[in-house]
Amino acid sequence: MGIPRGPRHADASAKGAALFGVGYLPLPLPLVDVYGKLGLARLDRKANGGFCGVDGCGELFRLNRQETRFAWGTGAQMRVSQLALRVEYERISASGGDPDLVSIGANWQF
Repeated sequence: MGIPRGPRHADASAKGAALFGVGYLPLPLPLVDVYGKLGLARLDRKANGGFCGVDGCGELFRLNRQETRFAWGTGAQMRVSQLALRVEYERISASGGDPDLVSIGANWQF
């Protein structure tokens, strides 16, 4: 029979939250801190798609997946007076692909 002809639409969204424990590696460097992170991440993924034809609209697919998975990360911080510059990498072990994040940030301590 195949996929009906006519306009098609698809929507997808993904979000997640993570909780980490952080361990500090004491290196004999005066301005640099190195750390590692282990934790859990909750992932919520949704997708759906459909079509509209002369007989109305119909659904082709629907995905609604939630999972809690292992997460880890590592980072380094350089301190200069009250300013701290930080670079960090995080990764979540997930089915269907492993999302990861590289971030750069700054902290001002007062």
